[in-house]
Amino acid sequence: MLNVGYIYDTVEEIEYYLFVGGTTTKLKDIHDLNNIRRHIYRNGNNKLNEFVILGRYCIDSFGQLSDIFVDDKNYDPNIAPKVISLNDFYLYVRQVHPQDDYPTSVSRRLGKAFPMDSHICPYCKNHWTPEDGNSAISIEEFVQIEGKDFIGKSLNSFGKFLDTEERFYSYFRHSHIRNDKNNNFEEKYPTPWVHIEDLNYIIKEGDDIGTENTYFYHKKCLINERYDKNHHEFRRALFVAGFEIESSIKILSYYDNENFWTRFNVLTDEVVDEITIGWRKRVIEIRYDKKYGNLFPELRETNDVGYFHVYHDKLQTSLNELYQRMKVYNER
Repeated sequence: MLNVGYIYDTVEEIEYYLFVGGTTTKLKDIHDLNNIRRHIYRNGNNKLNEFVILGRYCIDSFGQLSDIFVDDKNYDPNIAPKVISLNDFYLYVRQVHPQDDYPTSVSRRLGKAFPMDSHICPYCKNHWTPEDGNSAISIEEFVQIEGKDFIGKSLNSFGKFLDTEERFYSYFRHSHIRNDKNNNFEEKYPTPWVHIEDLNYIIKEGDDIGTENTYFYHKKCLINERYDKNHHEFRRALFVAGFEIESSIKILSYYDNENFWTRFNVLTDEVVDEITIGWRKRVIEIRYDKKYGNLFPELRETNDVGYFHVYHDKLQTSLNELYQRMKVYNER
């Protein structure tokens, strides 16, 4: 019985669910399973049995990975069977979590990868475990890398280079190659990306490689990382606008109990003020003392006494204008 990481107890259990009416393939490790999934996803020659792992992920008949969502606040994926067919999983959920008025709903959202015990959370640097792996949040990032260091090597070798503790190279996304030598368009058009499905493709001189990496975060770590990034950006934008920042504190968002905003204590021409900044869905909300009234009545975005909304690309200019209008008010 060969252990292939915490995702699966044994290879034998995976083989039991692997192929529909076909010969099972001996798996050496979890990467073998990824290769089989990739082959099925791209070629569709065979179909996998659909199965659920750790009560959190589902691999469908075409090798695609989905996140499983159970509409029951008492559902605990940590006590669900570690490997179970999808049909049996439906039965398990409805037996363990019956509803009085309607069956418990199970839904799926197409994903790309799952964390293994060799991966770490980029924020806290801790390795994933069976206890917290079920709650991992995946973040995808498209990257463009010059191929000059990989000339003569295959895309498969390039993918192994991308795999690290913090990131997972997406085996399911077709790799992209772009080479100026292949540009047959007028100069005003950029060289197009070409989809490459064959991972044995040999990287050539002048190739740029585009692909997706996946990072896995704990929910709290992702929230904290985003807060740290936003805090740094907001602090710098206030400074550039002319505010003198004395201190700042981390506060809960005004709209939910999971995300955080920053309340800055600032000086505007020797007048102490509080300015609170944070994301509100697709816009940034900026709050200031209500004594100033509504300083931005002309905005098309939401505005009222003591606050207004701006899009990210207008953050700096809006804070510049806020400083000037508060300054004029204080000089009256």
